[in-house]
Amino acid sequence: MKYTIIVDLWQVVIYNVSCVYKIHILKKRVDIMPSETFKNLDENKKQRLIKAAIEEFSRVSFSEASINNIINNAKISRGSFYMYFENKDDLFKYILNFHKQKFNELIKINLKKNNGDIKRAFGDMFDDIINYISKNNVDFFKNVFLNMNYMNQNYIVPRKEDYSKKNINEFSEYVNQDILNINEKVTLSDIFEILLGITIPAIIHSIIGKVPIEIIKDKYMKKLELVCYGIYRKENE
Repeated sequence: MKYTIIVDLWQVVIYNVSCVYKIHILKKRVDIMPSETFKNLDENKKQRLIKAAIEEFSRVSFSEASINNIINNAKISRGSFYMYFENKDDLFKYILNFHKQKFNELIKINLKKNNGDIKRAFGDMFDDIINYISKNNVDFFKNVFLNMNYMNQNYIVPRKEDYSKKNINEFSEYVNQDILNINEKVTLSDIFEILLGITIPAIIHSIIGKVPIEIIKDKYMKKLELVCYGIYRKENE
């Protein structure tokens, strides 16, 4: 019975993540911009606040997180907090966006390391992201994934528009496009969307699931093979 509940919960999480790629979100996204006061804050004070926030968001879900706990642990006043961030939401988004940028950096690093081979890069990136999450407070990410909502999806799970023609330029220079089947109908952004569509659920499953990472990675690599090489036999086989 316990196993069934875990599986059902996992299916709900994966469904929520998949919806990011399948539906068009009408709500306008607002860029994450902490105040200038926060940007100019002494680095030690800045990191103390972020550390306190991550500890609180790791302890409980976002909805249960307490600003009082955050400011007490950060040793700042409530007034100071509101000079840095408009509310708890903005602080949470700021942290999510920070990690999302780190994930994007790992995509670039692995594309460069693998000479633009997108399949090999995503295989290596899977391991790097799991290692990154493990070293950067895994409980925080568990809470994010287990309490997936509109805000989490937008700021830590890439959306289709993140890989639009305009934004894909951030990665395109690292991709060996000569070996890809890119044409007028299939673009690099389409390829990224498909690859991330199988990568992110595998990463989430690795963090919140009970299945050994080795088994998840093996299944992920098989899916990566199918995506990259197709499901049909070659004519000469």
